[in-house]
Amino acid sequence: RMPRLAQQAADSDWQGFRMACDSMLRTSISVGLPLTISFCFFAKQIVSSVYERSAFTSDSTAQVVPVVVVYALGIAWFICRDVVVRAFYALDRGKIPVITSVAALVLNAVLDAYLSRTMASPAVGLVFSTVLVSCLSTVALYWALHKILRDKVGPAGSALGGLKWRKFLLNTLCASGITMCHSKWLLHKFPTLQSLLKSSFHFSSAWRLETLGLSVGWLLDASLVGAS
Repeated sequence: RMPRLAQQAADSDWQGFRMACDSMLRTSISVGLPLTISFCFFAKQIVSSVYERSAFTSDSTAQVVPVVVVYALGIAWFICRDVVVRAFYALDRGKIPVITSVAALVLNAVLDAYLSRTMASPAVGLVFSTVLVSCLSTVALYWALHKILRDKVGPAGSALGGLKWRKFLLNTLCASGITMCHSKWLLHKFPTLQSLLKSSFHFSSAWRLETLGLSVGWLLDASLVGAS
């Protein structure tokens, strides 16, 4: 929908522009929140299935899981930030996200230096700093975008958008609660889920490597035939 935003801004269709932005942000949250919940609940199983082999032991998994959980908290914020930034460029207001990015970069560097020393795990501190700065920059950008569109659409359009957002957030919280309960039920009902994930991942990895080897061999044979 990004070209659509640019076209609506060029046509001064501010009501449609605001509705398109809200729709993309709601979609981003609808995708990001279930991913966040899933990664938080299944972080140990995912890390163990993907990485735990050879020198990567269960102790390594215990160190990486908190990093994955903290990073998962920022999934929805990362997606929403990209949507808001593109909305500013569609409005030809590129200076606002640039200034926000510079300020976020400075704040991120300061928080990195502080949190990496004060938190128990320096890696978790670095990731938490990145997620926190992303949240703050997204909120600041959305506030600036909301102010611009409120001046263009008017208070009536802004009130209608606020009502839709309240309904959406209520439904999203209910769906997130259901996802959380379902995740807990899966972990309780299937204690062997981790071993199943690990075996399926190993099988798919071996299949991809075998397929890659056959593809490379076919390309080499084809190139030799073409050279001859």
